[in-house]
Amino acid sequence: MHNEFMGAPYSGKGNILEFLQACEKSGKRPIPWQDEGLSQYFNNHIEFGKRHDLVTGFNNVADYVDWFSEEELRNVFDATGFFLARYSVDEDDALLGKKQSVFNPDKAVITAFQRCNQSSIMGSLAQIDHNPIKRFMKNTDIVCDMPRL
Repeated sequence: MHNEFMGAPYSGKGNILEFLQACEKSGKRPIPWQDEGLSQYFNNHIEFGKRHDLVTGFNNVADYVDWFSEEELRNVFDATGFFLARYSVDEDDALLGKKQSVFNPDKAVITAFQRCNQSSIMGSLAQIDHNPIKRFMKNTDIVCDMPRL
């Protein structure tokens, strides 16, 4: 999940870190540098924030929905310009935590998009109907392997 500027919810342009930290009380959604499996790579927010080449993600949409189970929160993400991008990533190019993963999108290929608060997947370029995704596609150099129709 990221926005049109490749900002993630936790870091980068347009991040909503303070909002997420205010919402997090249960430990269900550990921030990346506290997620078991990722904490060995990042000691704190400063170290994680220095890695402008990384974005956070999940192994699949079910993990995203489990992580952000509150519909209100998924609506906040959508309203603030975040969206889900499905990437194909080599295992060697991803860091896997217990709850989430971190990877470099420049070493990945986009295969689909989805709005944060909807269940339908945009699997072709013709299906993209979300302005933040359109602007992202116009301004990115990341490889996209989506059919036109």
